[in-house]
Amino acid sequence: MERFVLGVKFKVISGYKGSNELSLALQRNEIQGVCGIFWSSARQQYPGLMQPDGDFKVIVQHDARSISALKEAGVPLSVDFARTPQQKEALEAFLLQGSISRPFILPPDVAPDRLAAMRKALADVLKDPEMLAEARKSGLDISPESGEEVTAQVKKIYATSPEILAYLRKGAETSN
Repeated sequence: MERFVLGVKFKVISGYKGSNELSLALQRNEIQGVCGIFWSSARQQYPGLMQPDGDFKVIVQHDARSISALKEAGVPLSVDFARTPQQKEALEAFLLQGSISRPFILPPDVAPDRLAAMRKALADVLKDPEMLAEARKSGLDISPESGEEVTAQVKKIYATSPEILAYLRKGAETSN
């Protein structure tokens, strides 16, 4: 999508079945870059990623929000390259949907007190020191967002203007 929206000149190579195949292709120099990999996965697959003398470099964050380690390293967001308000709004809408990963979802008619109890229980688990220590030991990234934050993101996605949706559709058609 960024290729269409920002006019970036690169050739998309598809057909790799998964991240392991992409990693090998990158190491063999069959491809010169990978896009759309989660930061937690990238850190595990490419351990020297943020090392100054490492083989791999992060050149842009393909996310709606900045990841702190990448921001500290000076890696810009792709939306930072938008030259017009339309480009910025389109990229924000496109990237925001990808930032919602592994949500816990309940039916729409759940009682408000039950919803609040479920959100509190999940938030408490995600703050548990033993669970966080185990996650660190396994190399897992735990960076939860509250149900309210995710709900606000979903509402923002659904509020995307028809003009921006048409622009994104044109980009999807052009990218295929």
